[in-house]
Amino acid sequence: MMIKLKIELDAGNAQQMEAASVFFSRLAALKDQRTINFEPQEAPVKEKTETPAEEPETPEVRKPGEPSPGKSRRTKAEIQEDEEREQKEQEEQEEQEEEQEEQDSSVNIDDLRAIVSKKANTHRTDIKKKLTELGANNISGLEKKHFPDFYEFLEALK
Repeated sequence: MMIKLKIELDAGNAQQMEAASVFFSRLAALKDQRTINFEPQEAPVKEKTETPAEEPETPEVRKPGEPSPGKSRRTKAEIQEDEEREQKEQEEQEEQEEEQEEQDSSVNIDDLRAIVSKKANTHRTDIKKKLTELGANNISGLEKKHFPDFYEFLEALK
């Protein structure tokens, strides 16, 4: 069985030349193991035509907010709407965090105990019912996040 192999290489390309060298050395090793008709021939050299040297690619500089090439373009109005929406969401989140901090810091368990001790005689069942709704058997078992709600409930009792 005879296999004819034709390989064209760019003599100026070091990677191609290295790969060819490795390929031929392995073929030569196979020649010792089996009978291979191994007669390398030099290919006719093609005349090179003048081609301008390729310049390395420079990254494209884009302005902030401008989409990457290949992505759909958004209008300035759409970009502005998105930015405004994000800013509004961030402001709302900050406000919620501030309110939560105020609520958490303004009511403590001692305040609740003081109020309950004053109102327990007349509103014991209502207080127990509210504690149960909030997932606690007593004030000590009440989670801190429920302190403001429980405080408002106690203040509403007359």
